[in-house]
Amino acid sequence: SWVQEASCPVVILTNQGGLALRWAGLPWARRYPGLKAILRRIRAGLEWSGAVLALAAANHRKQYRTARGRLLAALGKFLPPIPVTPDGIFISFDAQFRKPAPGGISWLCRRMNVSPGECIFVGDSTDDRGAAQAAGVKFIPV
Repeated sequence: SWVQEASCPVVILTNQGGLALRWAGLPWARRYPGLKAILRRIRAGLEWSGAVLALAAANHRKQYRTARGRLLAALGKFLPPIPVTPDGIFISFDAQFRKPAPGGISWLCRRMNVSPGECIFVGDSTDDRGAAQAAGVKFIPV
């Protein structure tokens, strides 16, 4: 893949607010994919890109409408990203890990033992750009 040709480690950071909404118990959130479907998508992304690590930020501002959603968000402030598969997929419930906040990028940099100045963030949204800028990482829009 193009990633392997770049001779640098690649990671995936993905917002998965729909999962947080489902877990918060909001009835209309059933239209979003569940955990198994999200893990399949992330695993496919790992395989396609050659990425070595993925972090899914399962947090959304609307989850605070339910007690379960508020509890999940509160727990996320105290829990580090949780490994959910043996092949390097982690989930965080902390709002600071959801783009455009810089927490996800910062955690991935620490996990990979690289400084933000050594990284690039390839993304397609204003949230991606905001997260990269907030973390001090060069942004490349696609």
